[in-house]
Amino acid sequence: MSVEPAAAPTAAVVPQRLVLVLPSSGEFDSRTYRIATTAVARGHDVTVVARWQAGLPTDVEHPAGYRILRVPASSIDGLPFRALRSWLGRMLRARRGTAGGGVATSAAAPMWAATARSSSA
Repeated sequence: MSVEPAAAPTAAVVPQRLVLVLPSSGEFDSRTYRIATTAVARGHDVTVVARWQAGLPTDVEHPAGYRILRVPASSIDGLPFRALRSWLGRMLRARRGTAGGGVATSAAAPMWAATARSSSA
């Protein structure tokens, strides 16, 4: 008894829009390239959203037929709570030596002290 392979579906592909969101610039991402080109070959509209990086264009049409849109993003942008992002931003500024409006802080002062001063002002 031989088993026949299943026939491919004969229904036409309905064109759809696909957005791939990358944690990188997408400059050297072969997996994204394979997914995007396969979807474009099936008739879908593909947009790849990636991180902006100096020297790379922000909006480009790839020769394979999909769009790459690069946006400025930092790891802090991914945090879920606005207050937490704000607090962390103040902490990072304090660590770099500026609290609030660019006022240098003492190297001996603890990081939380600079943050407390800038938030109470």
